[in-house]
Amino acid sequence: MQGLVNVIKPSQMTSHNVVGVLRKLFNQKKIGHSGTLDPMATGVLNIFIGDATKLISFMNSPYKKYRAEMIFGMTSDTLDIWGKIEEKEMNFRIDEIMLIDVLNTFLGKSKQVPPMYSALKVNGKKMYELARKGIEIEREARDIEIKSLELIDFNEKKVIFDIVCTRGTYVRSLINDIGDKLGTKALMSNLIRLENESFSVEESYTLEELHQMVKSNNNEFLISMKDILRNASTYELPSDDFIQFSNGIPVKIPQQDNSLIKLMYKKNLVGIAVCEKNEIIIKKRFLREV
Repeated sequence: MQGLVNVIKPSQMTSHNVVGVLRKLFNQKKIGHSGTLDPMATGVLNIFIGDATKLISFMNSPYKKYRAEMIFGMTSDTLDIWGKIEEKEMNFRIDEIMLIDVLNTFLGKSKQVPPMYSALKVNGKKMYELARKGIEIEREARDIEIKSLELIDFNEKKVIFDIVCTRGTYVRSLINDIGDKLGTKALMSNLIRLENESFSVEESYTLEELHQMVKSNNNEFLISMKDILRNASTYELPSDDFIQFSNGIPVKIPQQDNSLIKLMYKKNLVGIAVCEKNEIIIKKRFLREV
């Protein structure tokens, strides 16, 4: 088996544990994921099987889409509902116009300081491990971009919004900053990843659904190797060029509009090339499919 499976990661389960469950379900040693989700978050998680794991490094879609829920009048050490909660009294009401105005101030490019409760490593140790010991260290702000913020639902205590942002953006830190700008405190109470690497939650499967499909020998969940890199251009190798390519001999490929190129032969993915400084460079070969 080789290809991509889009899974709806359940809450209270790490991305690593999802891989472990699917390794047993599919009886595959070669399996991995892209785009780690926090244990309490849910939503689409891309799982790569077999030779498809070699495509993970080429999954470079800059944006991810989430649906986030925030609660006013609370904060916590983890900036979400699963941390040590501290309630804050609110002496004023937040209306929808005020909220939308504040949300709009976060659009575009900015700097964000990662939270202490994150999986980022400092001197080989994950920051959340330090945070659990009561150790706080200075963190360097990182470049992020918020492409869109759409208000979905709102009341005096709770807000649901959709966000499209660059990888590395911490939504709970954003929610904390939104609360500060509104003159109160706010924390994240739910997070669903709606889209990752051009694959949506609508085309994903729960672990229960995958178990049932495998049990009935239904592999409709599996996306083929050639269909994984949706944003790459495609070039079909002529027979003579394919013979050279399969023997490791350089082949000439016409200039493509996209910097990432899927090399095909008889409708099979046989390689990945990139365009760098107007030069075509072959990065991967997949000849077992042909």
